[in-house]
Amino acid sequence: MEAAEYFKQKALFRDLTDESINQYVEHGLIECASGFELKFDVPTEVQIYRSIPLDLDRLPRVTVPGKIIRGTTTDVSRSPFVKHLSKKHGLEIEEIEGGHMFPFESPEETASIVLNRDRVQY
Repeated sequence: MEAAEYFKQKALFRDLTDESINQYVEHGLIECASGFELKFDVPTEVQIYRSIPLDLDRLPRVTVPGKIIRGTTTDVSRSPFVKHLSKKHGLEIEEIEGGHMFPFESPEETASIVLNRDRVQY
């Protein structure tokens, strides 16, 4: 089975655009004797996810304009926590249709929000 077809069958990737999946395969995988493997070091990836602070509310108030962007159906950044962070740090919340992988599901919309800094309230 081709790598792109494999990922299209996985729940985490099912809403990604074909272009996003193809880019993921092209830039995130390397071909090996048994098929494909991740290009990055798996223990490093695990460490990144394990080091994401879940207690961001303990940090001092953010003093620069900012925005929290999240997918509407994500189960990673739950709404009550995001609302709490938004209130504490004075950050706007903008939601994009999609889940945890929303940047890959709606890449153009995500890029537009990130690059359109004048939409952030000061």
